[in-house]
Amino acid sequence: MSKFAKYVKYVKSWEDDPNLKEWIAPMVGDNKAAYCKVCRRPLHPHKKDLLLHSKTKKHKKNLERYKELFSSHQPLKDADFDGEAYEFRPHPLDIKEEKNEQLESDSSNIKVIPQKNVTIAVYPETSEIIHDDPLSKSINEEDINDSANIVISDISPITSSNPCFQWKSIPQFRGWLEVEEHKIYCKVCDKELKPNKTEIFKHSTGKVHQKKCFKKGISAVESDDLALSLLYSKDPLEKQEKIVDLRSDTITQPNKDMKTAMFNAELGDDSFGEDPLVKDLESKVASLLDKDAGLLLPSGTMANLVAVMTHCWSRDFEVYVGDQSHIYRWSQGGLARLGGIETKPLKNEADGSFSIKELDSHIQRNFNSPWDIQRLVCIENSHNRMGGRVLPPEWLYELGEYCTQKGIEIHMDGARLLNASISCGASPSNLLRYCSTSTFCINKGLGAPLGSVLVGSREFIERAKRIRHLLGGTMHQAGVFAAAGIYALEKVAPKLYWDHTNARAIAHKHIYIYI
Repeated sequence: MSKFAKYVKYVKSWEDDPNLKEWIAPMVGDNKAAYCKVCRRPLHPHKKDLLLHSKTKKHKKNLERYKELFSSHQPLKDADFDGEAYEFRPHPLDIKEEKNEQLESDSSNIKVIPQKNVTIAVYPETSEIIHDDPLSKSINEEDINDSANIVISDISPITSSNPCFQWKSIPQFRGWLEVEEHKIYCKVCDKELKPNKTEIFKHSTGKVHQKKCFKKGISAVESDDLALSLLYSKDPLEKQEKIVDLRSDTITQPNKDMKTAMFNAELGDDSFGEDPLVKDLESKVASLLDKDAGLLLPSGTMANLVAVMTHCWSRDFEVYVGDQSHIYRWSQGGLARLGGIETKPLKNEADGSFSIKELDSHIQRNFNSPWDIQRLVCIENSHNRMGGRVLPPEWLYELGEYCTQKGIEIHMDGARLLNASISCGASPSNLLRYCSTSTFCINKGLGAPLGSVLVGSREFIERAKRIRHLLGGTMHQAGVFAAAGIYALEKVAPKLYWDHTNARAIAHKHIYIYI
């Protein structure tokens, strides 16, 4: 359980929220939990989860039916609340059942007629028409034959079905899963289960459950089949294979809206600085990271190479990097081969940082050398090789203060800077407070096909354009890719926190995947 779980509880103000007030209520017997009155199921008491539930097709369908059936009934008032216990408003289907029971008890005063296989009942005193098909069209009193006299027992019983009732048809659940009006339980284990399909699958793979099923001759799902079982589509009777490729966040592909933005992009020649969308993307990223200017490059590897070569304008530079950093491990030695730059690796710690004392020992030793070597420190946030770890903010502050005293500039490989910002709760610009330059990839986690933006001072970016041209990174009609980057910043970046939610859920061995 998360250490913050005890602080998550039902909030009374949700009942005034226009997106929630029609169906939200506290759970009976557990005031911390939330309850959907139209889907008749408990919900996790977190507003983001509740809003996500409100957008599902099943909920919208239930809510539409609920409104249609409940339109003639008055809502509950404050007087209907009794202390902490909440008396739920009767469900529309239950109301129909109550009226059906009333029909049976008052059969002498009711006229009933059949029409197109739909049983209709009319109260003579109120002229209220009731029929057992709540989705059928309304019936006028003119259509009712007053002379009709049919036995009340012909009225079809009206029952409300649990929305989870169809789960009994899943092969792995047959024979032991029992679904009643307000609960789901295992007949074999005599245990009540949560109304969650993945939780039921987990129960079905338990050794105790499988052993009891074996004794009673019921076939149980094998543990190895759990992964395949979770691939069921919305229709539990149809199995649909879905593979989620988690090798890298660079495997993401543009969606239809992003492709449309790319197709409709206004183009110009970026080599002359005439592409409007490239300018717009560069200014947006620079503004986001609180830098003066930006420069679009085809990849993050080239962006880091251009950044370091721009810093190390001559060949007497020494660059300090972590021994597990992308610049040192995965750039094919580009700094030395193309820039003639010497790299000094520092041992990376488990959190992606390195020892500032070790850095200081290298710098103090070189101060006694006959050459005045200018220096650059490169860091990576978040750190890919160290398991995607986010650099500790206190360490960034300590490193920044040290480098400021020594007159050393810092370059950050910020390929996944937005992920680091979401994880530690600090703004991207705050993470770059002591960094003079940084890269920012729009194709890692944001879905753009390619592109990385290098940010820094205007003088630095003007000098970097020459290095970009030297390395063949200048693109002409680059607005096609800039349009994808702008869409990613405006539409995808605000939803990036869901990646962290899903990753954290998987890490805690839960299988609640939010889509």
